Amino acid sequence: MMIVWGKPTTFATTIPYVNTTIDWDDCVQLCYNFTSCVVAFQNSTGCNLFPFNSVPVIQKTNSTEGSIIAFKVDNSDTQCPSGTDAPTFNNQNATGYLFVTDNTVWFPTTVNYTISLAGSNWKISYTSIPMCSSSYTNFYTLPNGKSMCFVVYYSNSTLGLFQNSSLQTCKSINGNLPTVTSSVENGAFTWLVNLYIKFFKSSSFYVRIDGKRTTACQSTPKTAACMSPSGFTFTDPHFLGNFNYYNWTTNAGARVESDDDCLVLVFPSVGTSYVDVRSCTIKGKLQALGLLCVKDAWTA
Repeated sequence: MMIVWGKPTTFATTIPYVNTTIDWDDCVQLCYNFTSCVVAFQNSTGCNLFPFNSVPVIQKTNSTEGSIIAFKVDNSDTQCPSGTDAPTFNNQNATGYLFVTDNTVWFPTTVNYTISLAGSNWKISYTSIPMCSSSYTNFYTLPNGKSMCFVVYYSNSTLGLFQNSSLQTCKSINGNLPTVTSSVENGAFTWLVNLYIKFFKSSSFYVRIDGKRTTACQSTPKTAACMSPSGFTFTDPHFLGNFNYYNWTTNAGARVESDDDCLVLVFPSVGTSYVDVRSCTIKGKLQALGLLCVKDAWTA
């Protein structure tokens, strides 16, 4: 933290976080600990903390006026820099990096910001990258440490969703229908669908995932080759090439309707979902009333 003479020019459009019970030293420390805070300022209302996305223009003051402000900035040296007009020493922009995980953001977010001086005013500009885009609602972390964004869509009727259109829905948000690559992933899918289960128009339904039986295997679904991953096509680049984490209701050779060729998760489920091979369209008694989309975290 770098403490200088200064004050916010306005509070009209920027509402800071205010703590009325702490002194200035604790105010500076609180900003340091608050992952989204960039500027701290103390006035008659108390300790004012400004997150990266709501910092007003900061006006330079002097010792006569007495207003002080604290900037959170990066410093690669072990000693405080020297020069005029800190933190923009000798008119050089100051920079900072944040990894924001507090309640100012929905997803963990990386922020790079720049503090520049124009005349007697400091301005802060920033770029931010969330772990997941606004098209996704949640994320999970795989056993290998990789994080994935995911979302469930559901039909607003009892009529099911086609496999082809479900895939295009995921593609439209730069994602894919998922495969099941671990028990953690299966549990995450089950948890998310159950989170929204009250919005589904039936108590029993399927949720679309990736995997469609090849044309060649549609006439011989129960052969060993056709019950293996080679009997299906997948678009998910994370597919492991095996069915190790697929909990089948029967087996991969299931085929009742004439187009029971697409993989689905079966609901209701608790804890772990089972996989079945069901209609790619809307044939059959139960319908695919939902679909899952997944996407690598920290990607566009």
